[in-house]
Amino acid sequence: MTEHGFEIDAVVAFDCVLQSIATFLRVHHHLSAELTLGQVCEQLQLSSEAAELADYVYFLRNNFGAHTGGWRWWDHYELLDEEVMSEIAQLAGSVLLSAADTEPKTRSIEPFPSNWGDWFFENFEVLWDTLWFEKLDKWSSELIRARSFRT
Repeated sequence: MTEHGFEIDAVVAFDCVLQSIATFLRVHHHLSAELTLGQVCEQLQLSSEAAELADYVYFLRNNFGAHTGGWRWWDHYELLDEEVMSEIAQLAGSVLLSAADTEPKTRSIEPFPSNWGDWFFENFEVLWDTLWFEKLDKWSSELIRARSFRT
C-alpha cells in the first residue's frame, strides 16, 4: 500500500481491525470499559512498544484518517515514513496472530466434546440459528418491508 500513497488508508484499516479485536476481548473477558488500542496489545500480551505504536496508530487515524479538519492533511507523510509503516505492518501481523491464538480459549461451545449427544442437546438452539438462519430470515424480511427500493 505504501508505494501507491495509501498509507493513511492502511492506518485506518488497521485501526478498524484493532477496534474489532478490542470489542471481542471486552465481550469475551467481560470487561466493563472500552479498551484503548494500547490496552488491546496488553491484553494480547504484546510488548509495551507494541502498545505505544497501537496508540500512535489511533492518533494517526483520528487526526489524519478520520477527522482531518484540524490538521494539515498534506503533511501526514512526515509521520508515516517507510520505517513507521513497516513497524505498523509488523504490529498488524502480531496482533492478528495473537488474537487468533486467543480466540479458541474464549469459545463458549466445546469444539471436541466427549459426549456428542449431550453436546448436541446443550447447543441445539445455537446450531439451529447458525445452520438455518431462521432469525436472519425474519430480520431480513422485516428490513425489506421497512425499506422502499423504488426510485
